[in-house]
Amino acid sequence: MSGEKQTILVVDDEKRIREMYTHFLESLGYSVQTCSDGFDAVAAVEGRGEERFAAVLMDLKMAHVDGRTAIDAIRDIDPTLRIIVISGFVDEDEGRDALAKAARVLRKPVDFDELKAALQEVQGED
Repeated sequence: MSGEKQTILVVDDEKRIREMYTHFLESLGYSVQTCSDGFDAVAAVEGRGEERFAAVLMDLKMAHVDGRTAIDAIRDIDPTLRIIVISGFVDEDEGRDALAKAARVLRKPVDFDELKAALQEVQGED
């Protein structure tokens, strides 16, 4: 799989997690933009305009604007943008609405082979 010329938005409040995902995604050829909360993620999607993100990797539990709220706002901006939720809290009732709106849901700690497969799936690659 080649992510060449595609940009993935990584949204997580933990800096080391953002750095880990960035390193992995760049090794696959993607460009990466990162945000530390849902507010910045919504602004990034809004600011992207016609040049859409290839996908969004979104944590659910974050300070300020959480992943659930951000997913709703992102869906209002771009209903077709593929969002992959990566969270340690995927079984909680409060996250069920967000999970239903996600293209894929992965549990932390993420397995990078599983993440690569999820990206291929949401982008329609084999």
